[in-house]
Amino acid sequence: MSKKIRFLIPVLLGVSIAAWSQNANVAPQTNGSASKGPIFTPDETTHDYGYIYEDDGDAMHIFTITNTGDEPLIIDHVQSSCGCTEPLWTEEPIEPGKTGDVVITYAAKSRPGPFTKTVTVYTNEKKRRQRLTIKGDVIPRAAMLARLLTDTLGTVASERKDFNFAELADGEKSTITTWLKNTSDEDLAIEISNIPEYISVAAPEKLEGNKMSRLSVTIDNTGINRKGRLLNAMKWKAVSSSGKTFTADIPVSANLVQNFKKMTAAEKENSPALKIQEPAEFEFGKVKKSGGFLGIGGNKAVTRTLTVSNNGKSPLELHSVSCDDEILKTAISATTLQPGESATLTVSLRPGDFEGVFISNVIIVSNDYRAPVREIYVRAERAK
Repeated sequence: MSKKIRFLIPVLLGVSIAAWSQNANVAPQTNGSASKGPIFTPDETTHDYGYIYEDDGDAMHIFTITNTGDEPLIIDHVQSSCGCTEPLWTEEPIEPGKTGDVVITYAAKSRPGPFTKTVTVYTNEKKRRQRLTIKGDVIPRAAMLARLLTDTLGTVASERKDFNFAELADGEKSTITTWLKNTSDEDLAIEISNIPEYISVAAPEKLEGNKMSRLSVTIDNTGINRKGRLLNAMKWKAVSSSGKTFTADIPVSANLVQNFKKMTAAEKENSPALKIQEPAEFEFGKVKKSGGFLGIGGNKAVTRTLTVSNNGKSPLELHSVSCDDEILKTAISATTLQPGESATLTVSLRPGDFEGVFISNVIIVSNDYRAPVREIYVRAERAK
């Protein structure tokens, strides 16, 4: 064994490893049976670190290798898949029935987030090459977390409180993952409900005090038989070990569009084309709630309109025209426009339904492959 490994392992682990001692010689077989040769048998082929902290530096794991054959096993070389993974290994022959080690160190510094890395072990057994894998999730250093965790769900700090998947074509899946951190000393039981069948969620059942975890949301657009704007609200519930409960809605949105990847040049040439009247915005300016009669009512809606047209060569389908903010109402005079046809898009809001400045977007989802999702800016200011 190299002096480097003999010195490194006790220093890193603080313990002695019997496997590093000199293996005893094994007498050759005398019963005339065929030799199996050396056989490389690791205690595991994949090691999951789970969550490790970037601030803690390198993460090391030892794979214990048993020679289950009947001739000495020699590890010639170990090749890592990238420079972030440093391997060391037992260099002396591993006698039958004895053990050696492959040590893998992952450099976590400046590499926050999930990782999967492999090393290839070259030996003198018949298979010649074996692969060992490490994986895990590096929690960013404290300074970065302070910038990432800007939202809160009760005592849980999060990167986000909503999941916006933007465009999602037919047959596609998409996943958004966010960090969670329990900022309290109490353990939290986490429950997420009201999940549609096309959405799957991977979340911790328990979030320990002052610990971190991940929340992943996946939308599968292989079984959603419609197109247009999709908006749901999952239910978040966190119960502390002392019985305190926090609930919230977690919006999940996506714009479901057809898959344009297989369109031919001819289909693109003869496609529909959505044209929105310029300026493509709804600027209400200052709006004032009227006094009504004897102070009753007076919250009359104000409206604005734009014209949308089909400047293409085939029918334009407006799959959805909507706004995620419920106080803004939308209406379209037609949802299918033949080439050269137009429709009137109307939006309205009631001044008494908001305070200060209201800013949002009207979202149009269509079958125009050039831009299947269009957003129209909306702004209104409540006059005093």
